[in-house]
Amino acid sequence: MKIEVLKAIPAAGKTKAIVENIVNNKEKSIIASISRLLSKQSFDYFCSLGGTGVLIDSDNKCGSKSVNKAIEETDAEVIFITHSALLSITDFSKFKGFSLYIDEVPELVSFNKFVFSHNLDEILKYCLPIGDGLSDLILNEKYKEEVEELALQGINQWDDICVNLLPLYKALLQGIPTKISKSETGATCYFINDVSSKDWEVFDKVTISAANIEDTFTGKILKHFNKWDFVKSPLEDDLVFKEYSNTSRIQINVMFENSWSKHNADKEIDGITNYSRIKNILDGLIGDEPFIYTRNSYRARFNKGLEVPYNPHGLNSYTDYRNVVVMFSFNPLPWQIPILKELAISAGLEEDELVNAYVVSKYLEPAFQLCARTNIRVNKSNKKVNLFVPDMRLAKYIKDKYFKNATICTDYMLEVPKAKQTRKRLSFQKQYEMTTKEKYRYMYLLRKLGRKLDPDNIEDQKIVKDWIEHTRK
Repeated sequence: MKIEVLKAIPAAGKTKAIVENIVNNKEKSIIASISRLLSKQSFDYFCSLGGTGVLIDSDNKCGSKSVNKAIEETDAEVIFITHSALLSITDFSKFKGFSLYIDEVPELVSFNKFVFSHNLDEILKYCLPIGDGLSDLILNEKYKEEVEELALQGINQWDDICVNLLPLYKALLQGIPTKISKSETGATCYFINDVSSKDWEVFDKVTISAANIEDTFTGKILKHFNKWDFVKSPLEDDLVFKEYSNTSRIQINVMFENSWSKHNADKEIDGITNYSRIKNILDGLIGDEPFIYTRNSYRARFNKGLEVPYNPHGLNSYTDYRNVVVMFSFNPLPWQIPILKELAISAGLEEDELVNAYVVSKYLEPAFQLCARTNIRVNKSNKKVNLFVPDMRLAKYIKDKYFKNATICTDYMLEVPKAKQTRKRLSFQKQYEMTTKEKYRYMYLLRKLGRKLDPDNIEDQKIVKDWIEHTRK
């Protein structure tokens, strides 16, 4: 399946280019935006150009009982909806001859954990036998048609169990690597939930507009697992600009020496967490100047500043701000990392490629979107902009991809105390300069003892000293 990618940074006019193209070419279209606010803004601009269409969301259901019903029943040739509404459509047949435009990267792919306390046999009986511990869960091909029928029951909501198990059925049918860990009380499945639809092939064309899709988690899965082909959209030629000018006015201040994470933010020095320490530093640096910031919901708010929602696409009211504080972290959970690595290897990717893509989707790109809400998007401005970011990986990412002439500053960076290095004694083989013959005899000694001997343990030192003296006599 071919997807046209309209690659554009915030404020470059990608929504404008899409809407004007639809109006000028009288193109039957669905425009799916990341939020109701963005959908309403796009619809209003469409109407200002004389376009005739319909906005469908939870406040605008056109007299229908639900958003889905409104989409099914409308006769409009241009329909503005949200990502969530798009992903809930089950029958696309009426949209033959339409174009689909998706504004910003949709959450087509998520990493799921499904805990079975019962109904486990409803999955295992259709799969190859599993082993102990963490095992591969693979569909037995002879049951493929039965599982397809169960998935259909889930899609049509004919059976409650099938509805609950639908994401897992889809993962097994698509052949996306799925893991299961079985215990005495039940089992836990780990899998990718891909809600993209092959039914999108009914559209004349599908366009996704975003600053970056290829490096995101969704982009990697769609390309390497679903075999979608990304091509450049001709609408790129209609953008107002393709990169920010005068980025030398931007200073990116790195606030922490190591990679930022919940673990590192919670670490304490003299009873004060790293998060609180950085927060105190920023209070002194920014003073009474206005700034916007985003934090994790479980973190303390700033006494000053304006808090902005996580991943704030389409918010255009902060262009007067010239100070931004990024204080959230979003990394894969420990149980997710080995699964992501194995998924990557199964698709012929580098081991860490999906881990890195997850970080791009959840941390690096949302942080960039926050920074791009500010005076940065005023392309003719010369005002100095300060970005305060948690770590160097974010600083380098936004500089290399978006703010090419920005300066990275580490003057205010919180350094991590170096762990005291305890002197490790040489191994017993090196301490006593054992010959090859003595090394073999020493290995035999370890087998007799049934354990390794530690050079830092006083009792083990005596054992080896006595043994070597006896051996050399």
